[in-house]
Amino acid sequence: MGGRRGMALLIGLPLLLGAGQPRLVPVVDARTGYLLGATQGGRWIAAERAAGRIRAGERYRVYAGERMAGASTGTKPKSIEEPCADTYLVDLSPAREGADVAVGGAWNAVPRPVTRLDPAGPVYRAAVRDILQRNGIRNPVVRITRVVRVDLEGDGRDEVIVAASHAADDDDPTSSKAGDYSVLFVRKVVRGQVRTLMLGEQYHPRAATFNAPSTFSLQGVYDLDGDGRLEVLAHSAYYEGASTAVLRVRDDGNDELVSAGCGV
Repeated sequence: MGGRRGMALLIGLPLLLGAGQPRLVPVVDARTGYLLGATQGGRWIAAERAAGRIRAGERYRVYAGERMAGASTGTKPKSIEEPCADTYLVDLSPAREGADVAVGGAWNAVPRPVTRLDPAGPVYRAAVRDILQRNGIRNPVVRITRVVRVDLEGDGRDEVIVAASHAADDDDPTSSKAGDYSVLFVRKVVRGQVRTLMLGEQYHPRAATFNAPSTFSLQGVYDLDGDGRLEVLAHSAYYEGASTAVLRVRDDGNDELVSAGCGV
């Protein structure tokens, strides 16, 4: 009896040790080195919960401009301390200057092409102008910073992501002038109709001082969890801080899966 019981304990030991569990895959903002979070078995895990489970020597695929830039090795995540103790830093070696994101997974994070479009295109300029006028900016200065076309879900239908910002006084990031704005949005066909889904937006129909206006931009579009769908890396910044969020676009909006940043 003792021998059989001992064998049963040995068989059960791998289960107790977590054998067969999906691998934890960290995702790092390559611009800042901040740990955005991790994925495991289709679930997203926030950085503060994942950091202690990520070891030094993790291998990452590093991406820049929707292409693979190379491989790097990461350190164990370390808190950057106050005022952002829940933000964790991973040093990548080599650092990969100009990269967007580093993914611990072995899949291709760009399974479909991401095409950059002309920001001067009249269709998207008209779309931005309409958004701004509906939000109180009557005679907007339309300044589109980036437009990309991509099939986010892999369903054969393309979406278009547009980023646009205008600041009349770039030398004073603490205040806004009348007509300043920043928007990031997706143009998506839903049940045969084109819908505009906002990912980030801020409008300033009137001037204001010391209001710390935010700017939204598109950092990249990647499959960060290996499920074949592409997530949007959305960056936001104001004069005292910045953050990057991983967003999943739905037909009626978006979900923020994880994010990381620092500000006061």
